Amino acid sequence: MQQIMEQAQKMQQQLMTAQQELAEAEVSGSAGGGLVTAVVSGSGELKSVAIDPKAVDPDDTDTSPTWWWRRCATPTGPPRSCSRRRWAR
Repeated sequence: MQQIMEQAQKMQQQLMTAQQELAEAEVSGSAGGGLVTAVVSGSGELKSVAIDPKAVDPDDTDTSPTWWWRRCATPTGPPRSCSRRRWAR
């Protein structure tokens, strides 16, 4: 029984360590040959979006950086694949 308790404590510590690593992680990605770059935290929070002016039509509100920022920052925005990849190890 003691061995099972020690194993459970070890697993709990590993879980806490993995959660901390994930919270501190930042993942960046780009699309369109680098015209759009985004940085997302390990918890799924959108940290930044950079859109090259060449990719934006100033007369089209659906391509404005502000519109994309609001869209991506919502709960229905980017998937939380970072955490899935971390736990798949």
